[in-house]
Amino acid sequence: MTIRILRLAAALAAAAAIAVLATGAAQAQKIPKIVERTFVLEEASVNREVEWHYLDSETRDRCATWTDATGLERTVYSLEKPVRHKLVAMGRRVSLVPETLMRMEGQVTRKADWDEHLPECGTCGGELGDCVGRADPPLEPIVRPDCGTRKLTAPQLHFVMVPKGAATKDEDDLLVPLVRDVAHVNADVVPNAPAFRTCPPTQPGGPGLPHRDGLGVRFTKEYRQLMTVRRGGTVRFKGRSRIGHVIPFQDWSGGRFTEAGTCPPLSGAGRQVCDTVHVEATFRRIA
Repeated sequence: MTIRILRLAAALAAAAAIAVLATGAAQAQKIPKIVERTFVLEEASVNREVEWHYLDSETRDRCATWTDATGLERTVYSLEKPVRHKLVAMGRRVSLVPETLMRMEGQVTRKADWDEHLPECGTCGGELGDCVGRADPPLEPIVRPDCGTRKLTAPQLHFVMVPKGAATKDEDDLLVPLVRDVAHVNADVVPNAPAFRTCPPTQPGGPGLPHRDGLGVRFTKEYRQLMTVRRGGTVRFKGRSRIGHVIPFQDWSGGRFTEAGTCPPLSGAGRQVCDTVHVEATFRRIA
């Protein structure tokens, strides 16, 4: 009887051991494969142009006060020296990050034509009859715009890998819808431009520029190339993104962005903006 009990216990222990081994093997099969590659970002550059127009009147009557203005802000920066990047893929998680600090240098230049029209008529209307003479000049002179060129403060360029099935969106849901079906690389642009205190359109009382955090260019073909390129091969990025913003005349809602890839005509009453970002970069795989 005792021998039978011992044999039964041994059989149960063996079965338990087999079950543990089977469970461990099943769990091992679920562990995603880790793929690592090393690249060198050999060169990279960013060029961003923001064109705008502003008119605070539906008509430009000679006897009225109105402002008609246009301008351009151009930001350029580039990589100082090559930087190693590590690409790590584990299942549906993929990252591409620099191994050392990535230094970029550049500048931002702003030009503006700010035309403030003062009434050309003196006394006029009602019992005074038709407009005659000229209006008195303003008591305070218009502040001279302080535009020109400024050095950027630590501009950045991030390459974010977005595998197929990942859901991402920009800060403004109107800009880019959720992306779940296309694997891509998002080249995120961070200019870090200094302030222009008295240069239109961001001077005190000026029409300003739309705030947009999600600056970048998306690449789909390049995503596949980074995942498949052999040692010594290169992957070249070259693309742009464009979007506009419009505030109609006497619209206090904050305006609206246009569809991605389009810009409004820079004319007419209200404020119109066209924002274009160009990105170029070259990665070479070394391991």
